[in-house]
Amino acid sequence: MELQEKSTAKKTERVTSSIVLYVAGVVVAILGIALLVTNVIEYKAAITQYVAQGYAAATVAKQLIPTQLLPAIFNSIGIYGGIAALLIGAGKINTKITKAFKTSVVGEVEAAVTEVPETNEVETTDSK
Repeated sequence: MELQEKSTAKKTERVTSSIVLYVAGVVVAILGIALLVTNVIEYKAAITQYVAQGYAAATVAKQLIPTQLLPAIFNSIGIYGGIAALLIGAGKINTKITKAFKTSVVGEVEAAVTEVPETNEVETTDSK
């Protein structure tokens, strides 16, 4: 009986709201990666178009890297990566706060139970 109580006490309860935050963070991160890939593909397509028009590939790349590629990369990483990090961090904070709240409530209940005297004791007196 004691082994079952210890094993169930060691199991961590999953906080549903934290799981939702983790999933949202992963989804936002995947969207950011997809946007990053899309931006790189658009950059390559732009270089191909300029080269097809007769411009030198090195000159086009030199001009498009600081004006098109780098802002797109930093935008994707900054916005989507930041939002994903905030969501995952909020999930971790939510888990810790929920666990702390549950342990404090359990501690208060246990303290209240230990303070209540048992009333089931029967006083016996030997009188003859």
